[in-house]
Amino acid sequence: MIGRNALVGMSAVIIDGAVIGENSIVGASAFVKANAEMPANHLIIGSPAKAIRTLSEQELAWKKQGTREYQAWWNAVSRRCTRWSHYGKSKQGVSGWRLMKTYGQKPQPEG
Repeated sequence: MIGRNALVGMSAVIIDGAVIGENSIVGASAFVKANAEMPANHLIIGSPAKAIRTLSEQELAWKKQGTREYQAWWNAVSRRCTRWSHYGKSKQGVSGWRLMKTYGQKPQPEG
């Protein structure tokens, strides 16, 4: 289980049954063994992964701000994507959005 507001770095591997505490940061390429329990508010790195230190208040604030910024970005992107979702797929399998952008035409409804 990965705790609330935890950050898992790229290519990190977390095996079944492992627990990552909330607000923790798992470093890139870390390997967390099965059933390992990592504490909250810690920096977790290595292979096998170990909680090497508690995160400072400044680091925790930075992490929480990064989460807020990512969520705002994702909300904006998902709103943009839903504008085009009604185009769906054309009969030829080319996305309707691509057809419209490339050729200026909307795909015909299927069926």
